[in-house]
Amino acid sequence: ETETPPDEYLVCAKCGTIKHKGDKNICACMDEFGVNVTKAQKNKESGIVRCPACSYGELRRFYLGSEAATAVLATALYENMPSEKIRQFLCFSDSRGDAAFFAPYMERTYKDFLRRRGIWYVAEQHREELQREPWTLGTFADELARYFDVNKTFAVLGKNETLAPISRRNAWIALISEMYAARRPSSLSSLGAVSIMPTCNAQFAPSFAEKYGLTEEEAKALLDLLLMDVVFHGAIQEPSKTPLDGEDLEMIFYSSARKLLARCKTGKESANVMGWLPRTQKSGRFYINGRLRRLVSALGVTEDEAYKIAEEYFVLLAENNVLKTLKGRSDGRFLSAEDFVISVPSKSNLYVCETCSRVTTMNFKDRCAYPRCSGKLVAVSPERLQADNHYAGLYSKDDLEPFYIREHTAQIEKDNARRYQEQFLKGEVNALSCSTTFEMGVDIGSLESIFLRNTPPSPANYVQRAGRAGRDLRSAAFALTYAKLSSHDITFFGRPTDMISGKIKAPAFEIRNVKIVLRHIYAVAISYFFSQNTDVYNGNDADIFLNGNGYERLCEFLNANPTVVKEYLHRCVPEELFDVLGVDTFSWVEQLIGEDGTLAIAVNDFRDLTAWLAEQIDIAAKEQRYQDAARFERLLKDHRRSTTAGDGHKKTDFINFLVRSGALPKYGFPVDVVELKPNSLNDTKQNVELQRDLQLGISEYAPGAEVVADGNIYRSRYIAKDRRKTADWEIYYTAECPQCQIINFNKKPVDSASCVACDATIDSGWKKNIEPRKGFVVGNDPNDIVPAGSRKPRKYHRGDIIYLGDTERHELGLSTFYFGEHQVVLQSTSNDSLMISCDTEFNVCNYCGYAKSRKESKNYNFVVEEKHKTSYGRECSNTKLYPYKLSHIFKTDVVQLMFSDNADLGTMLSVMYALLRATSQVLDIESTDISGCLYAASGNVQYSIILYDSVPGGAGHIHRIAAEESVFQSVIQKAYEICSKCECSPSCYKCLRDYYNQDWHRVLNRVEAAGFLKMYL
Repeated sequence: ETETPPDEYLVCAKCGTIKHKGDKNICACMDEFGVNVTKAQKNKESGIVRCPACSYGELRRFYLGSEAATAVLATALYENMPSEKIRQFLCFSDSRGDAAFFAPYMERTYKDFLRRRGIWYVAEQHREELQREPWTLGTFADELARYFDVNKTFAVLGKNETLAPISRRNAWIALISEMYAARRPSSLSSLGAVSIMPTCNAQFAPSFAEKYGLTEEEAKALLDLLLMDVVFHGAIQEPSKTPLDGEDLEMIFYSSARKLLARCKTGKESANVMGWLPRTQKSGRFYINGRLRRLVSALGVTEDEAYKIAEEYFVLLAENNVLKTLKGRSDGRFLSAEDFVISVPSKSNLYVCETCSRVTTMNFKDRCAYPRCSGKLVAVSPERLQADNHYAGLYSKDDLEPFYIREHTAQIEKDNARRYQEQFLKGEVNALSCSTTFEMGVDIGSLESIFLRNTPPSPANYVQRAGRAGRDLRSAAFALTYAKLSSHDITFFGRPTDMISGKIKAPAFEIRNVKIVLRHIYAVAISYFFSQNTDVYNGNDADIFLNGNGYERLCEFLNANPTVVKEYLHRCVPEELFDVLGVDTFSWVEQLIGEDGTLAIAVNDFRDLTAWLAEQIDIAAKEQRYQDAARFERLLKDHRRSTTAGDGHKKTDFINFLVRSGALPKYGFPVDVVELKPNSLNDTKQNVELQRDLQLGISEYAPGAEVVADGNIYRSRYIAKDRRKTADWEIYYTAECPQCQIINFNKKPVDSASCVACDATIDSGWKKNIEPRKGFVVGNDPNDIVPAGSRKPRKYHRGDIIYLGDTERHELGLSTFYFGEHQVVLQSTSNDSLMISCDTEFNVCNYCGYAKSRKESKNYNFVVEEKHKTSYGRECSNTKLYPYKLSHIFKTDVVQLMFSDNADLGTMLSVMYALLRATSQVLDIESTDISGCLYAASGNVQYSIILYDSVPGGAGHIHRIAAEESVFQSVIQKAYEICSKCECSPSCYKCLRDYYNQDWHRVLNRVEAAGFLKMYL
């Protein structure tokens, strides 16, 4: 009996069952609905999956990207708004990164759409002429440019530029883009609106037809099919009078490098070069490419004969100057766009494949133009292709007004954000791409439309976002929500009323959070100081404070323990925090202006950099490096006065400096904030404020990571540090246990230690971790700040939160609750420690903070030698890079639940999420105010559950479940009811799943959780 190959499977088209062919336990409907499939294998080196049958193509999972899909929806929304009104809408994204990326992406795709609409209009206006006699692309481009110019289609908002050259450039971008993308279903060519073809083959067709027994029409069609491969690769060049830059090429070809053609690739060329002839294998035999395969099929010749025909045709194209040569590149050939003509097809020369539905004007013996399709071509009319077609409906409109969309997130510098908002209110900007900061934004009464690019986390978020529309009594509200292919979004797509009309809890606040109250104390003290020293405040200019004696005067004021400040604090600070914060003793002053005080560190960093830059100016001048001296002088001026005031003069925004230093509270009350600092060498405008909570910053701002802000992509490259020290970061040590894979932690270097979970010895693998509290710096290479395009920025991911257990924590109590033969021990602590890490390891310079991920540098040695520059553009004196991870330790209130029974990871995670949901309901608090993780520290990998307040510093919520047995019993009872009363399998949004635990949805099981919890009732 022959064994079934291991990669042969059956898929049931009815119930979705996937089983190996040799498996006997197959569903009952497989006989009728079964489909044979082969499991494709990844190439071990490239990771590419190719078709198992022909080893051709690149197979990927079907994924509907949110950017393209939401851009299509946003375009449709905008186009369907009444034209008699100003057409505007707000679009919301959950993350500021997504909101920032969508703004330039949407504007770019809409411009591409307008270019196609322009081509459609010109083609329709001259339909009869273009059907009788094709135009050269140059003639068509001139007409298209005039149309763009008249409509001011590509006018730049806020600039009064001459539009003629801009319109001409965009006309050629439109035509070359249409040529390159002609095979896409959304192209004008696929809709039968236009056809762009080469002119050269008319002269080659007669001799080719005679040689191979074809008609001239057949010969021309076959040669056109071969030559269009070069077009679809992108080896097309615009006229020299209208040069396109790298950004334009990126827009058309998704690459800023020129696409070129070589006779035959050797393997050393870049991916932007296509070989006309196939490469030769080690055996001496050549591979078979698409052109050879087409010739073999079309002419009935051998592969060797096909190779010779293709080679002769290439020589013919080169000798007749059809293939131009790029200056300075012997292997770089291309087609000139001016050698093509454009026409409007009719039913007599437009065809569609009966099998794959591809549309073409190139008909060789009624064969499909796609070489791997065996379908037959049949004549089709443009009207039939365009009937009820979404894109045809959009392209056929004659509105070519520009569309402007701007980012509106917390990372936009406030003056820019205000300007964008004013432009939106005036109707100059059509859309704002917002993060959650606009949920509580300004009231725009006339606004009627809102677009949500994903399903919000909760009904409260939905109401806030959708509530931005229809606030005027004379306006109606329309909210469009896109459901991504995520568990959360799909769930509410099936039950939209649960989101639209869901329950919203009243917000609850813990006013005794020490870290937040401390910042309010600072705010009170500083405001009293400003009221008595108005010259230091200086109209919100920090010049006197930072560059004069203002800071020293503040220190003198605070060290005098002013009675007026203490009296005010007695009125506004909770009495139980008086001793903790030192309200009467003024011990809080040390935390603000002491040696390690929040404000002291910020001021000293500012002044240290000022002194260092001044020193570099002197050194460069003495060494007669006047260009360097001038550069450092510019840096010093930008550093000392970084923000443009309303009067046009430069100043340092005082309040913003105090907020960024952590001395004053800000929106959202983050307490551990880091900044990705722009680099003055390649960003003189500095219109962004890239700040994140450190829990997010360690991954989003990590060296090599990219951030989109205000239309640009910023690439981080340095871990910020003191310029006068070799290393001043806080360092920790972590290792993964080889036995149980639990992460172990130490504050000091160790050679060997016992695992906290299984007691196994960990004598290797200890890694250094940097806590980057001073933030990060953008690189100084020109490519470290580039315009945002269609490419998503590079991101790193953060790992799971790990409970450390702090020896300096404050133990509030230890309680044991008995449930028959089962028991639970609850340990309640405050100021306890948890850690989160970036999942990537970096090679780091201890001198200047330069860093690259080990994957990016492709070097995994312990010591990596690499010459590099400091963030100020000088060659670094150190060339040795060492491996580090990035981590952040935060403190909060914790309750540890130690059950007498053990269970597997999936069950304990399910129990944890049931307890979190139950705690939220019993205590009547927001589910996002608390969180949890698992911890193993009993010597036999028995999981305990860690529940903690999400707010760093703690909010006092989680302690309440350990304070009284009745409260804990209520939580256990509610958790059991949540799991046992649901009817889903294995879990759903009614029981265990939520927006924030999507990574674990596959393992959450309410039945297993209910079984575990039942033992503790």
